[in-house]
Amino acid sequence: MLKGKRMNNWKQSNIGDVVEIKYGKDHKILNDGKYPLYGSGGIMRYVESFIYDKPSVLIPRKGSIENLFFTDKPFWSVDTLFWTKIDANKIDPRFLFYLLSCIKLSRFDEGSAIPSLTVKTLNEIVISYPESLTEQIQIRKVLEKIDMKIELLLQQNQTLEEMAQTLFKEWFVNFRFPGAGKMVDSELGMIPEGWKVGKLEELIEIKYGKDHKHLEEGTIPVYGSGGIMRYANKPLYSDQSILIPRKGTLSNLFYIKTPFWTVDTMFYSKIRKKEFGKFCFLLLKTFNLASMDVGSAVPSLTTHLLNGIKIIIPDNKIMKTFDDVVSTIFKKKEFNETQIQTLTQFRDRLLPKLMSGELRVKTFNFKK
Repeated sequence: MLKGKRMNNWKQSNIGDVVEIKYGKDHKILNDGKYPLYGSGGIMRYVESFIYDKPSVLIPRKGSIENLFFTDKPFWSVDTLFWTKIDANKIDPRFLFYLLSCIKLSRFDEGSAIPSLTVKTLNEIVISYPESLTEQIQIRKVLEKIDMKIELLLQQNQTLEEMAQTLFKEWFVNFRFPGAGKMVDSELGMIPEGWKVGKLEELIEIKYGKDHKHLEEGTIPVYGSGGIMRYANKPLYSDQSILIPRKGTLSNLFYIKTPFWTVDTMFYSKIRKKEFGKFCFLLLKTFNLASMDVGSAVPSLTTHLLNGIKIIIPDNKIMKTFDDVVSTIFKKKEFNETQIQTLTQFRDRLLPKLMSGELRVKTFNFKK
């Protein structure tokens, strides 16, 4: 790659000149199946039908409007997410995804309480790109190489989380844990002697996230329902926490041990007892939070609903042992997350330079 001014073979057009923006559709009528169903936070479930089967950029219509997705496989999109029919003779679909990722779509927000975009506004946004499809593909392959490394680490973390969930189920659902003994009756069924039934609020204090628009750029991750949205200059909270979507994709939970900020469509939590943090995260992952939705147009949760969830609370000794055992898995996951953050920040610094023509791709060995 080399530095240089934008070549004169770049052109400008409106987004509407290269794509047709389409509305997603309600998914509640669909049975489970093999096709991914996308919401503003990512894949929500798998369904029996697809809405489109060619490469597409998915753009949130409401909520986390900068959380774009690219897919080249058949998919369904919910009604709060736009999908696109891309003219591949004019622009490479994945190049378009990277190009749109450079645009701060929040600047075009037309919502009041909930950020919103319209087809008309999106169609009129001006974009610049190389006329040559070959050059577009060369640029996106540089970025793809970084994304492939990120995806591999994400897959590793998914495997690690599944290992932790398996261990959780064995100890706290099947009650096969070290020293397991007598069982006693409770309102939630048979539980180990010395354990009790309580409410979620006994283990965590649920707090509201806050607006992030006033924050300067920095190194602190800002979380939305789809994950890290940007990096800011100061944290909202700096201790162990579980992040829970308040609106949108309700099942996308995060366990955090480092300083962070979370947006106002997310809850964060203060863990009342240190050794219960990972347990609470894995416990919440077993619940179908989407079924607890109290929203109308946009899926929503409330602190009252979450606080009142009845749970089985193990004794402190078992919790300390479990936390020690599962911490090995979480430490590996955290190491991967640090690498993901480093790669993501590098890609995000490189992205606007490539998309503007400030950096041009001269030579790049794509076979490595």
